Amino acid sequence: MTKIIGCLVLFFLLSGFSPTERYLLQKNGSDEELLVRVIKELAEKGDISEKPLVVLDGVPYRYDIELKDSRLPIKSEEIDKIQVIDREMGVQVYGDSAHGGVLLITTKTPEPEQENDSTE
Repeated sequence: MTKIIGCLVLFFLLSGFSPTERYLLQKNGSDEELLVRVIKELAEKGDISEKPLVVLDGVPYRYDIELKDSRLPIKSEEIDKIQVIDREMGVQVYGDSAHGGVLLITTKTPEPEQENDSTE
């Protein structure tokens, strides 16, 4: 009986876990759940699955490997744009890991620091 109850509790705990929670961004004042919300919205519209391949400035991050126990190495304020790639095109470019869809994230280019030309 305790095994059945334990299994039921485990089932209910796991069913409440959303796979998109793994798509968290870095903290430190950042909106760490920005990408989670974007993925949920796009998945509800059918544009991607809840486990898309995320390509950050050309570097792919797979849900089941690179994002398994970590956050994406970016803060929300560093994101310039997020684009969805057509699934068929995504599979052609990134292989089988793109079957869930592909999100291309482009970061903002840092502005070059201006040198202070004042003479003392």
